[in-house]
Amino acid sequence: MIDTLNIASKLGKGAESRAGWPWRLMFFGIFLSASVAAIYVGLTVGYITYANAEIRNIDNRIAQLSQDIDPETQSRFLDFYSQISGIQKLLGSHVKTTRLFAALETNTNTRVRYTIARIDAFRSQVTLNGAAATYGHLAQQLEAFAVNPDVTNIELIESQTSEGGVVTFSARLTFKPSFIR
Repeated sequence: MIDTLNIASKLGKGAESRAGWPWRLMFFGIFLSASVAAIYVGLTVGYITYANAEIRNIDNRIAQLSQDIDPETQSRFLDFYSQISGIQKLLGSHVKTTRLFAALETNTNTRVRYTIARIDAFRSQVTLNGAAATYGHLAQQLEAFAVNPDVTNIELIESQTSEGGVVTFSARLTFKPSFIR
């Protein structure tokens, strides 16, 4: 037999316990909205006023400093600054051949000599004309350049054996742009 009294009492308890949730949820939503609105008004009224006062204060100090320095000194300072800026720009684009020649010197085979070195700084390339005792020495020289981490490409433009068995060659080395500039 079904106990209807027991079922009704269980259903009633659940209904009563859930009855307070919508009111509590609505109260929490109103509290959260009011808190956000209060923070917004506080920041709008208080902080923006404070920030604008600080900006005016700093502007006044800058104006005072510019009055303390006479116009001739300001003009000389601007001229000096533009000269320094120009020198910095010039030195930034300057070709640094010191590292290039040091790398050539340390990586050159004793049986290889260079007769001409042409530098193309914009392409970060160096074209070398020279002579090697044999093709083996030329191959060793090209391999020495190949293992150098600053060299990105090696191109043997031409090579030929001249009188006496000496190998004359022309090679183009491409370096990382930061290596030459």
